[in-house]
Amino acid sequence: MNTTAAHGAANNVEQPKPRSRFGRSKFGGSPAALIAGSIVAGLAAAFAAALILWAIVRPEESTGLYLGVFTLCLFPVAAAASWAALVDRDTIVGATPNPEESIESTWYDNATQNTFHIILFAIGALGVASVFTDVKLSLGAFAISSYVFILVSFGGSYYLNKRRDS
Repeated sequence: MNTTAAHGAANNVEQPKPRSRFGRSKFGGSPAALIAGSIVAGLAAAFAAALILWAIVRPEESTGLYLGVFTLCLFPVAAAASWAALVDRDTIVGATPNPEESIESTWYDNATQNTFHIILFAIGALGVASVFTDVKLSLGAFAISSYVFILVSFGGSYYLNKRRDS
């Protein structure tokens, strides 16, 4: 009896990946290695962004202080983005297997479509209103109010989709 063939077939069965709270890297290793790699990559990305900002602004004051403050401010977001890029989703405890097929994803897709149509209507209404009025508005105030309007439109649409399906 050929036991090596039977043993080889048993080894071809894919074992479930070990799961942890922070997951494991796509490239292998422990959760601690993933966290350390995310911190190093986040620090490098934050410092690179601070250098780019410094090259654009060229402040007269202390370069070290400028780079240090900007690096520390950007580090948390850069480290989280690095972790998200490096982690294997299948190794996180409690992660949804197929997030693109979830009901929340459907609500999000519907909300983005509704928000786009609301924006089209609002731009048309603003265009008609601009013919009849002569309002002076700064670009900053317009940008902020537009952002708030889009955010409220999206949030309301998402909430209504969620409420309708629940």
